[in-house]
Amino acid sequence: MSEVVTVQGGTEQLQTANATIGNVVEQKAIEALPLNGRNPLTLLLLEPGVVQRSAGGAGSGVHVNGARDRAYNVTIDGIEANESSVPNPVSNLYRINPDNVQEFKVTTNKCDSGGRS
Repeated sequence: MSEVVTVQGGTEQLQTANATIGNVVEQKAIEALPLNGRNPLTLLLLEPGVVQRSAGGAGSGVHVNGARDRAYNVTIDGIEANESSVPNPVSNLYRINPDNVQEFKVTTNKCDSGGRS
């Protein structure tokens, strides 16, 4: 009896056009991971650099890489979806749920090739 194992490898191409840091949360994660209140945007709290401070005090809410809790922008298919009365990225005006979201992208740092942010 003979067995042959073939291992192939290669280098992955690095994206060098810009310094954007982020992640796409795919439908599999939205369906499989437990969601607080069936809101898929609560998964953004699992991203590196994203924290949520407890409610009730000044500066409570979602903070990304140390930024203020209102320094974010939520868009759905390129259309602004920020809630003005309760500014929090996990509370948006369209009240999305796992049934109407295929995937979403979290960008925690955006910088073009010129080094500007």
